[in-house]
Amino acid sequence: MATSKVERLVNLVIALLSTRGYISAEKIRTSVAGYADSPTAEAFSRMFERDKNELRDLGIPLEVGRASAWDPTEGYRINRDAYALPAVELTADEAAAVAVATQLWESPELITATQGALLKLRAAGVDVDPVDIGAPVAIASPPGVPGLRGSEEVLGILLSAIDSRQAVQFPHRPSRAEPYSTRTVEPWGVVTQKGRWYLVGHDRDRDATRTFRLSRIGAEVRRIGPPGAVAVPEGVDLRRIVARTIAETPTGARARVWVADGR
Repeated sequence: MATSKVERLVNLVIALLSTRGYISAEKIRTSVAGYADSPTAEAFSRMFERDKNELRDLGIPLEVGRASAWDPTEGYRINRDAYALPAVELTADEAAAVAVATQLWESPELITATQGALLKLRAAGVDVDPVDIGAPVAIASPPGVPGLRGSEEVLGILLSAIDSRQAVQFPHRPSRAEPYSTRTVEPWGVVTQKGRWYLVGHDRDRDATRTFRLSRIGAEVRRIGPPGAVAVPEGVDLRRIVARTIAETPTGARARVWVADGR
C-alpha cells in the first residue's frame, strides 16, 4: 500500500535528524519509506523536490552539503540545533483532543493546515493518533466538541477572507424556520463557544458588531472588495462578544395555552 504524504514527510524528517552527516538523494530514495513508490528517477526527483519545499515552508531548517569529504555528491540533513524544540508534553486528554480536531478538519479546504500541524507534532515525538478504546474516534458533534460537519467549505472561505482582510457576503438565517437574507460583513475572526462555531465581525447592513453561527450561514459565501480593506479593532475580544450575544439570546418562546376551568 502506498505511503501517505504526511507519513513520508515524517519519515524524511526522522531520517534527516538521525544523522550528523549529509544523506544523498539516492540514499533517501532507497532507505526512506515512501520514496520507493516512485516508478522512475524523474518521478522521485519531482516528489523529493516538492517535499523539500514543504519542509522549508514548515520552518524546518534543511541544509545542503557534500555527502563526505571524498564524495562530491550533494546531500541533505536537518540542523538539530536550529530545529530543537522545547519539550512538548500533552496529557492523554489533550492528545485525544488533537486527534479529534484532525478529524474535524479533514476537508479539502483545511487538510493542508492539518497535515502541517500534525507533521510538526509527530516530528517532535508527540503521539496524536486517536486513542484506542476499542473503536476509532467518531465525530458527530457530541456535547463539548465544536461541530463543523457541513460547514467546512464555509469555514475555509471565511478563514481565507480573514487572512486577506476582505469583506464577505453570504446568505444567513436567524433560525431554521426563517428564510435566508443576504448579509455583508467585515470578518474579524472565527471562534467556538459551547460546541458551536461563530463568525464575529462588522455587519455593514446593520452598521454594528454582529455574530453569526456557521451552521446558519448558507454555502454561497463569497469574498468581496479588495484585500486589506477590513480593519480589526485593536484589543477586540471575540470570545467575549460571542459569550455576550449568547447570553442575550432568548432560549425559549412565548406560547398561548388554553386551560380548562378548574385545572
